[in-house]
Parts: sequence; structure tokens; C-alpha cells
Amino acid sequence: QDEGLSDLIDFFVRMLVFKERSVALTSQKQFWDMLEATFSDFDFDFNTMVSIPIGQRDWNVKEKSESKYSLLKNMGISFLVSEFSDQIDVINKQKREEYLWEDILSHLPYPVAIISSAADLVAQNPAFTQLSIFPADCLKMRSQQKIESNNLIFRVEKIKLETSSSDQNEELFAYIFNDDSGSKAIQGSGEELGIISSSIAHELNNPLAGILASLALIELEDDLSEDTIQAIKDMKTSAKRCKELVEIFLGFSRANPRSPDPSVNEFQSIDKAISLSRFRMIESNLRIDIENQFSSKFHRETNSSILSMVWYLIFSEILTAASHHNLVTGTMTPSLKGKFFEKELVLELLVETPFEWGEVVLKSKLINHLVELAGLSMTYENKKITLQDWTLV
Repeated sequence: QDEGLSDLIDFFVRMLVFKERSVALTSQKQFWDMLEATFSDFDFDFNTMVSIPIGQRDWNVKEKSESKYSLLKNMGISFLVSEFSDQIDVINKQKREEYLWEDILSHLPYPVAIISSAADLVAQNPAFTQLSIFPADCLKMRSQQKIESNNLIFRVEKIKLETSSSDQNEELFAYIFNDDSGSKAIQGSGEELGIISSSIAHELNNPLAGILASLALIELEDDLSEDTIQAIKDMKTSAKRCKELVEIFLGFSRANPRSPDPSVNEFQSIDKAISLSRFRMIESNLRIDIENQFSSKFHRETNSSILSMVWYLIFSEILTAASHHNLVTGTMTPSLKGKFFEKELVLELLVETPFEWGEVVLKSKLINHLVELAGLSMTYENKKITLQDWTLV
């Protein structure tokens, strides 16, 4: 058996492992350190015979105990260094392009961003960072579409770009938000609510995106225990729940809070409110089950963000009343069952309970304000909340 050939095979296996691990490296120092650690049977200095140029210095490599395959091994290491040099060139080129784009975009007076087809934010200007818009939401927008953000009306201009530096040959999209009609600020408290909710949503967007990205990265590990996997799933569920709350806040920040969501049915607001109440239900050891009773479509579209928050606050009041009732009577009501009726002229929520809960809901200033903000009125009778257009008699 040729021991030299066996040693050569082992060398090429190390090469393959090194090549796979070096893909994630972005620093020449990291590469050099890992190269010397992986191939400790080689000398890397300036006094040996084989010269390998990389960057602004020459690498010199020589096997410590030379064999008949030493030249082939030197060529293999030369290949690794050359490949990494090309990799660094691509990274530097991409960084130069990103800096160039950001410099160009920063001189534009309106919000602009370049977003990849994978919803990655490639470049943006300061004006875009002030908008409460997720990159994934931008990809869903159409050219010339009108949107509302931060109490302003914008028109979307979408331009498809080709990039040569991306190894995946991704297509980038530029979204230009041009102020089309100036400010349409809501008067009074509606405007203040929009400003506050928009600010909160903006502050939460980046941390949430970072949390979800970090969890996705951790999931790529191979040696995770079952407890760790379950903990990651729980954290992702909580982060997504927070994201739903952010989406509701974004709904409040529109120039006109009564702007409808044509694609959303009314029961989705109930569904979202129950989802938001999940931790409150766990805390109260209670569950809310609402059955959808669709009769006919409500006569006009509504703002799902506002109605989701209305139903959420109503559910919170019901859970509080149920907890108090259970404490006073010593009884246990594990599940609160109800029905949601969508009719042409009214939206009704019926929750059968052994206690009254409507008075506290009707006295809630926040609930009444949100109902009014949605252009609706609210009444209560026989454990049933009714929402209807405030213009109806």
C-alpha cells in the first residue's frame, strides 16, 4: 500500500472541510489563522520555495516533511488561497456597491430603499428608515400604488434592477415613495394615536427582525437538544405574536384610520384579538372560544387593525370579570364560549357568561374612542356587543 497516497487522500479531505468552513470568513486574518491551524504540517513563511500572492503580500508554503506529493499539496493550498482571494474581492465589490448606493440614495429627498427578492434590505436612505414598513411588505406593493405611512400619502414607484455582484444573481427592487398629496394629518386625538403607535411600531420592528433572524440561524445547528428546539419554537411564536401587535400599531398610523382593508373579513379581527389574548388567557387559566356565524357581508369595509384592538380590549375586560367572578364565588369557568355574527348592517359578539360584563366595556374610554375612530357606534344588551355604522338610526 502506498502510504504517500493515503496521506494525499487525507490532505484532500482536509482541503474539502477547510473550503466549506472558509466560505463564511470575511477577514484575511481569520483565513490565515485557520489555514495554519488546519495544515500544521506545512510551514508558511517567506524563506521557502513556493510563493503564493494574496492581497498585498506573498504567501510562501512548504510541507515540513517533504514527500513525492509535496508539489501537488502545495498546489492544493495555493488553490485554497486563490479561491479565498477571489471571495474577498467579491465581498469588497459588494460592499463598494452598497456604499455607493447608500451615498446616492442619501441625496434623494424622499424615502428610497433597494430590497432583494428574498426581502433583504440591501440599501436605504435615512428617510426610508422613518417609515414603518417591512421589506417583505414592500415586495407585495404594486407600481403606482398609493400607501399611507406616518400620516402621509405616498405613491410607490418600483424599478427592477440587475446586479452582477451577487453570486445568486438576485434581482433587486427599488421602491421610491414620493409624497403625492402632502400631509393628511388626522385632527385631534386620532393624529396623536397615529404618531404614538407609529413610533412604537418603528422601535419594535428592528429588534423583532433581529430576534427572528437569530432564531432562524440557531435552528441551522445540527446538535440541538429536544428542549432547545422546543424553546426556539416558543420564542418564535412569541416574537410572531409581537409582530402581529406591531402590524396592528401600523394600522393606527394611517393618514385616515377609517381606511378599509378590502381583503380582510370581519372574523379575522376576532381571530387576531384571540391570538393577542393568548398570554392573558394563560394567566387567567381561562379560554375564549368564538364561533363564526356569517349571515351576510357587512355593508362596508372596516379597518382590521382598529377592530382587532377593540375586540382584544373587550376580551380583556371579559377575562378580568371572569377571574373576579371565579374568585368571589369559588367556582371555575375554564372556557368562555361565544358567537360572532356578521350581518349586513351590524357586527355582533355574544359571550354567554354567568356574570355581567357589558357595563365595564361601555364605560371604557379607550374602547369607545377606538369604536368612534372606526366610524362605528357600540351598544350592549343581553351579553351581546353590537357594532354598527354610527350614521344608522
